[in-house]
Amino acid sequence: MQLDESQKDNLTSLLIEVLNGRQIALLMLGMPLQSWSEVYVILRPIAQDLSSSSNK
Repeated sequence: MQLDESQKDNLTSLLIEVLNGRQIALLMLGMPLQSWSEVYVILRPIAQDLSSSSNK
C-alpha cells in the first residue's frame, strides 16, 4: 500500500495519540465516538511495537 505524505502524517499522529491514550485527537481525525475502545485495543500494541523498534 502506498500512502501520500498527508496520509503518512495522519497515521503517525493517530499512532502517537493512541500511545498517549488521547481519544479527542482521533475524533478530530474522523473516528466515530463509539469506536475508541476497539481502535485502542487493536492499535495500541501495534503503536507500542513500532515505537519500541524505532528506539533501538
